[in-house]
Amino acid sequence: MLFKKASEYLSRKKDFSDSTELHVPRDAIAATSRVEESQVLLSDPLSMRIVMDKPETGDVNSKDKPEGPADTASVLRKVQSRIDDFEALDRNAEACLDLVTFREPVDMSTVVETLRNYGVAIFPSVLGEDRLERISRQYEDMIENGAQFAYKVDAREDSTANSFGVWIEREGLPSERFDEVHALFASETISQITREIFAGQAFDFNSALYAQWTDHTSVPASGTLHWDKQLTLKSWLYVTDGGEGCGAMRAGVGSNKWLRYAREDAMFDGVPLRKIDNSVREEDVPVISTGGPAGTFFLFLTDTAHGAQPVAPGKRRNIIRAQSRPHRVHEWAKWASGL
Repeated sequence: MLFKKASEYLSRKKDFSDSTELHVPRDAIAATSRVEESQVLLSDPLSMRIVMDKPETGDVNSKDKPEGPADTASVLRKVQSRIDDFEALDRNAEACLDLVTFREPVDMSTVVETLRNYGVAIFPSVLGEDRLERISRQYEDMIENGAQFAYKVDAREDSTANSFGVWIEREGLPSERFDEVHALFASETISQITREIFAGQAFDFNSALYAQWTDHTSVPASGTLHWDKQLTLKSWLYVTDGGEGCGAMRAGVGSNKWLRYAREDAMFDGVPLRKIDNSVREEDVPVISTGGPAGTFFLFLTDTAHGAQPVAPGKRRNIIRAQSRPHRVHEWAKWASGL
């Protein structure tokens, strides 16, 4: 049977306790690293949807990024402008969804700015029928046999979460056997977007993969709106239908523009990780669903308020996601966990 009881896996694996750390090796891919050619055996599936920007012409100095604000008044104006932009945002869910959804090819710079301004960018049906079928088979392989590669197993079938997932280091996943998984999550397109988002910071690039199914649940484990205590850029694929009743992730469009200050203040003030309140009230943010047909892909910054939706009876959510995280954030979380 495709989805075996997790106990069969756990009998072969050591027990993994919950942790705020990702257990990602320190020598994982950093910002300056390139995607290993040996792991990308197929074309980048995002290259036809996210178009690399053309180099600017003229004086090379014109491409230099402007310096940051140099005085208190400038800093305060910049902060206030972000608050004003968020308050001016149309709270209509359909209008917000249109802001962050790209059904046609789009410039990479537009995607980066969308992530910075709204926290999420959605690409419906990014995989064609053949590639979707292949990555679906590889997802099933990860679920059924992933325990042999996994560094952590989340077996929660007998809880209200009603789910099962495996955490796998991407570099430890056989490249030929899982070529479609590598083609998507080791995508040079995602790599370049991540370098832009985390500009100037060393980071681990999509080093941790998570494959998960979730059956019927009226109370998702991560259903309450929240932001992640460790800033992360997540790459997310709905392997099967992510529409109505399938437990798609919700996102509070634009909330990253002010929630980032809550995280940065906690880091600066030395607040113990366990004492940070990362909950968000529903009425405080315009909420959309990131769901779509099978093969829908999205990126989101975890400073953005987010949470899962329930999975209806007779339906199942099947996803693969990966995550990139700055080293400084990971090191701070390790330190703050011990306070």
